[in-house]
Order: sequence, then C-alpha cells, then structure tokens
Amino acid sequence: MWGSFGKNIAKSASKITASAPAPSLVVASLASVRLDSGIGRAQVKKLEIGKHEKIEEILSKVRHRDGLPKITSHVEHLVGRVTESTGSERDMPGLDLGDKTQIILQSNHPVRYTLEREIYNSSKQSLGYYDWLILFGRGIRTSTNPKYEENLNFISRGSDSGMFSSEIHQTVVDIPEDYNHSNILTQYSLGNKYAALVGDYFAIRCIYFLEKAKNSKAFIAITKGLEQFTTANFAVKFLDPKIIYPHLPHKNVTLDDWIRYNRKISGYFTGGLYAALVLNCDGLPKDDKIMKAMSRFSSNLAVLLKGVADIEMLENAREFSSVPTSVLTTLPAVLHQRKHPGVFDALRNKQINFNTDFRQIVEEIERGSAIDEAKFILGELGLETKQSYEGVATDLFYADVVLDLVETIANFE
Repeated sequence: MWGSFGKNIAKSASKITASAPAPSLVVASLASVRLDSGIGRAQVKKLEIGKHEKIEEILSKVRHRDGLPKITSHVEHLVGRVTESTGSERDMPGLDLGDKTQIILQSNHPVRYTLEREIYNSSKQSLGYYDWLILFGRGIRTSTNPKYEENLNFISRGSDSGMFSSEIHQTVVDIPEDYNHSNILTQYSLGNKYAALVGDYFAIRCIYFLEKAKNSKAFIAITKGLEQFTTANFAVKFLDPKIIYPHLPHKNVTLDDWIRYNRKISGYFTGGLYAALVLNCDGLPKDDKIMKAMSRFSSNLAVLLKGVADIEMLENAREFSSVPTSVLTTLPAVLHQRKHPGVFDALRNKQINFNTDFRQIVEEIERGSAIDEAKFILGELGLETKQSYEGVATDLFYADVVLDLVETIANFE
C-alpha cells in the first residue's frame, strides 16, 4: 500500500507546477520572497496564526463539551519543577537537570534543537501526540468501562512520553574514537550523556503510565510500536551509513523510503493508537475491515504529523538559535536531493562535520520547489488519512473533530 501511495504521490508532485491547480498566491510566492523581504516571513506567520486559531476553535468545542486535559511540558520534568506526585495528577518525579539543560541549550549538540522545539511548541500550546490520542480514543469509544477515560489518559501520556524519548534518543552522535578536537569532544560527549539519560527517563515514563492503565494487551500494543522504532535504521534504507555526522539521507533515497522510515520512528505513537483500540475493544477487533482501516489510519496520521513537523522546522528555522541538523532529513530535503543529487556532496566528502552551519542548505531548499511539493504531498496524505479514519470512528462528534484537525494541519493554502 505504501509503495504505490509513495510512487503515485511522487509522480503527482513532480508535475505540480505543470498540471496541478495553481496554489494560492501566498503558497506560490513563498519560495521567491521568503529570503529577500519581510513579506514572505509575514505570510508564513499569517498562515501559522490562521492554523493555530482554527485548531483552537476546534479544541474549544471539545473543552466545552467534555474537557481536554493539558499535560505538563516535557522540559518541566528536566529542570526540577516537577518533583512530587499527588492527587489525580500523580506522576513520577522529575529530573533536576536545570544546570545541565542550560549548558545543552548553549551547545551545538543536536539534542539542543529537540529541547528548543519542545519549549517553542509548549509556549504556543501546540497540538501534541497526547491530544491526538485522547481525541482518537474518544472517537472510537464503545466501551462502558467507567475507568475508560482514566486509562485512556494513562495510555496517551505513556505514548507521548515514548515519542519524546525516541526524539531525544535519535540525537545521540557517533563520535569516532580517534576524534581529538577537545572542545567539540567535550561538548558532544556531554550532549550524548544527556540525550541517553533523558531519553531513558522518558522511556521509563512511558512504561510507568502504561502500567497504570492495568491492561496487558495495551502494553503489548505499545511494545510492538517500540519494536518498529528500534528497527527503523536497520529495516529501512534511509540514512547514509557512511556519514557519521550530520545524519544525511542516502544518495538514492526515495519518497517511499522517507515514508517507511518516518512510520517506523513513530512507533510509540502508532503503538499508542493500537493500545487505545485494544483498551476500547478489550483486544484487537476481529472485523477485518476495521483492522485494515486502522492500519491505514495509524500509518497515515503518524507520517502526516512527521511531514507537517518537517515543514514547520524549515519555515521556523530562524526562530531558533541554530539550524538543526535534522533539517537535512526532512521531506523537503529528500525531495530537493531527488532533483539535485549533489546537494549534500560537500558534507558527504568530509564524513564528519561538527561545526557546519546548515543555513546555506536551508536557504537553497527554500529557493527551490521542494517545500511546495512537500505541501502538495501532505495535502494528498491528509485526504488519505481522513478516508481511513472514517472506517474506524464511531462517535460522530469526535469523528468531526479529528477529521477537521487533519484537514487543518494538512492544508497549506
């Protein structure tokens, strides 16, 4: 299914300027004005604000009808602000890593961007994995178990913690034994220790919350998602194995490779969706149609969220103190490399580039058509996601909520 979808979308994207309906003036002008004038940046911000307002409008209906819990930002657990667990918000103690976190935020280690993005998203109160899981679980609910909502909350928090764990763990850098630049070595060694410790902490938080749900079948569903994440770099030919740092897409990488890779690294999230399904049905449904729709929906939504995050990363690169290395493996970067195979040659020839500024590459991607092509692809994927969800949802109110949210995030016009 994914192979044919990827090929069809790639074929369509390559023809975007020739045969697809003309995009809105805002989208069409992004590549040409973003770099050289304030107009492009203002237009991007206007689109962002419009999306945020639309999402808030949708979620306000949920809050008014049933409420929507807001969880503490992950960063709060790293700076000593979450130290006790009490009442209905019982939680495991946080880590008092305030000083170390400040050092990391002043370094060039890639874990820095993951923290900056979390702080940025928290300040904007962005829609997170936790929110998607709560809304999905409510949308499929047929269970009469009075503890369903409480246990759904535990599963959602566990899955969300797992996703942050995987994002942190992916920033660990392979430092050669013979690397002798002491300042960089100290900086990246500390970053690796921080990423390993923090990543493990949030993986434990995932287990902690899943145990509270008291559902072994849901626990197994999450572990299957974890298996997907741990095998991502072995089962999919996506990253170039010869390059130590920064991570680069393989020379011959395809759209299909990007799709499979991002589906696998979203294992904690797709596992959480299946855990919610298991919680509702007390096991996996025996209806083949539901299972096929669930398979499509979970994969589509996971990849869609990754793609939308890729677009935001590129368009908001200047909001952060440094350009993250992960921009080089985003969907636009992959599409740009397909058209310009030598774009990363300078980085490949060195094999290791700890002091490289990637801003020039980002600007090159922005000047091309890859971002618009990526938006077109994600728009098509949004339609696929909506169609697959209609085969899973049972609650009309939450079906509309999820469908409206998918349409909003996948709409770049």
